[in-house]
Amino acid sequence: MSESIDMLFGDLRSLLNQSERNTAWARDIIALLELAIGEDRDAFMARWQPYLMSHRLHLTDANFPPVAVASIDELEWWEETLPFANFNLSLGPRALTSEQFESLLEPDRLARIRGLDLSKHPEAKDFLLELARHPESLPLNTLISRNMSLEENHITSIAQTIAFRRLRKLDLAKNRIGDSVIELLTRDSNLQHLRHLDLGFMGMTQEAISEFVARGAELLGQLESLWLDHNAFGARGGHRLAHALPTDGNLRTLGLAGVGLGDMVMRLFGQAPALASLTSLDLGFNQLSDRGLLDLFAVYSPTNLRELKLSGNRLTNSSGFAIANRGDLENLRVLDLSYNRLGHTTAHELAKNTSLTTLRELILTGNDMTLNSTARRRLHESPNTYAHITW
Repeated sequence: MSESIDMLFGDLRSLLNQSERNTAWARDIIALLELAIGEDRDAFMARWQPYLMSHRLHLTDANFPPVAVASIDELEWWEETLPFANFNLSLGPRALTSEQFESLLEPDRLARIRGLDLSKHPEAKDFLLELARHPESLPLNTLISRNMSLEENHITSIAQTIAFRRLRKLDLAKNRIGDSVIELLTRDSNLQHLRHLDLGFMGMTQEAISEFVARGAELLGQLESLWLDHNAFGARGGHRLAHALPTDGNLRTLGLAGVGLGDMVMRLFGQAPALASLTSLDLGFNQLSDRGLLDLFAVYSPTNLRELKLSGNRLTNSSGFAIANRGDLENLRVLDLSYNRLGHTTAHELAKNTSLTTLRELILTGNDMTLNSTARRRLHESPNTYAHITW
């Protein structure tokens, strides 16, 4: 048995013998278990199983954070290893059988599943409807149902039944339902606890924005994150949505990549009061040129932004220099300028500017940047050397 397993097991026993059990304690135990299992699963289990059997009652009432599980086969192993733990379950790459779906409906299992990722599993649609028939609220906090070919009845089953009432995060991206998804999510909805919603690639148009304005005030007010990427809202729809966001709401993350904003609307878009509260904004792939970005920054102060994504536009060094010299991006951690028309002088300006010393990630991939060894050395000697720079 390896020395590292001995050390990990010793650390684990020390933790388990502590009298104080708080959130940090539970998180540390899960972290140690994952480290030990990754090091040598069989060797660790030879020691862990006997110890678990003698301390099982001692552990079952602890509030452990969910463990990420990559497939239903792996879930069975983890349930034996950590019968006291909760799980965030992904169905994995292979299609599931009806028997496997039935096994997931077992009450003991459902009681332990906090997150469920059904993405790319269209065979799970009936399972989703079966979950919706549950007579009580499921303990699910997260439901990810991307690219499942869902239909309107599936959206209704999620939004209007008691089973999914506790959801805090819902991802429905890449289900081409169209504009009706907004009405389905807001009509007689039970999603009062929802805080994070992804409706990217849904085939929505400006009509969806009209539905949001007419029916979705309550939903918009409760959300902390909203992703609407790659829907055909156009300039008018994007502008109308921004001005419909409540100024006293909770929204901090807004994803509007690829919605067709364009340059002409950016000054009006930037005047939306709710934008000032955002900490993350994605305006990638909106055919923005320097003019559009400069119009936006002429009226919008991004002081609170920690993440700004402008990938896939038509920005040149003028935009790069404007960002570097704004002086009100002191909280920015991530700046994505990939796949634009920037040159290496922008990289130097962004890296050396002392007003951007909070940057942790600077993404410049896909621009016209040919950096020789001297240029790379100067870049890494800049004040922002602790930012991970990708070009």
